[in-house]
Amino acid sequence: SQAALLAVMLPNPHRRDAGRPGPGLRRLAGGLEARTVKEGPDIVDCLGLGR
Repeated sequence: SQAALLAVMLPNPHRRDAGRPGPGLRRLAGGLEARTVKEGPDIVDCLGLGR
C-alpha cells in the first residue's frame, strides 16, 4: 500500500523513492504490511491512545 511505501522510505528519503519503488523498497513495504496484519490493533498499543 502507499502508506507502507511512505513509511519505509522515511529513514532515507533522498535515496528511497516511494513514487518509483524498486524491489528492495517493495520488499520492505511488504514486510511492514504483513507485520501490520499479523499484529492487528495491538501494534499501536504502545502509543497509549486508549482505544
